[in-house]
Amino acid sequence: MRVTNRPDLEIAGIGNAAGGEYYKVKMEGVCKIDGPIDCFEFEASGMTTVGSLRAEQRLKVNGKLTSHGALQAGNAELEGQITVNGPLRADHMSMNGFVRVKGHCELKQSKARGALIVDGWLTGEQIEMKLEGPLQAEGIKAQRLVVQHSGKGNLRKLIESLLPHNWQAQAQARTIEADIVELEETVAQVVRGRTVIIGRGCDIDRVEYVSELIVHPQAQVRSRQQIEG
Repeated sequence: MRVTNRPDLEIAGIGNAAGGEYYKVKMEGVCKIDGPIDCFEFEASGMTTVGSLRAEQRLKVNGKLTSHGALQAGNAELEGQITVNGPLRADHMSMNGFVRVKGHCELKQSKARGALIVDGWLTGEQIEMKLEGPLQAEGIKAQRLVVQHSGKGNLRKLIESLLPHNWQAQAQARTIEADIVELEETVAQVVRGRTVIIGRGCDIDRVEYVSELIVHPQAQVRSRQQIEG
């Protein structure tokens, strides 16, 4: 896309602006954008609301961001509480906080810590998640998937304030598929992969693996089957 002739947009303090096409958008404070934003770079700190958002190269959020539509970014750096009322798509995502996606979530590469709740499928190439809250999706599909329990980290107070009292730092999905799967504290009906490592705290109905299966003594797998690759 051509971006060199686009204007910049900057708001500091309390303010609002119209949606549109911009080169660089910078929001500081309590900001509202009425409509969709299509830009090259988007940076927000504080509390920001947008109609929908496409940041072709870089999206950086520190604070609270609410998108009333889809969110798309090249490189997404998310810190705090992010709500996407639609699908989320990013080439690279780093996350430290709580992200809620009311649609599918498509990530090529992702390193996340905190809580991630997806109404649809979570898909990608390389997905790594350190649980300080729930990871929930209808299904998860990746080339390499790593889910680890991070213990009681600094994000717990934030997540405790945002979720019901009965939440658990646990991954839940009906189906999980990846070439390489490493799981901790995960509940699923089916886990399928070439190399599958079922770690501590997992409760899996069925595991289908091609070459290798390792199950922790403190994990439960009700059915396991080696299949052809």
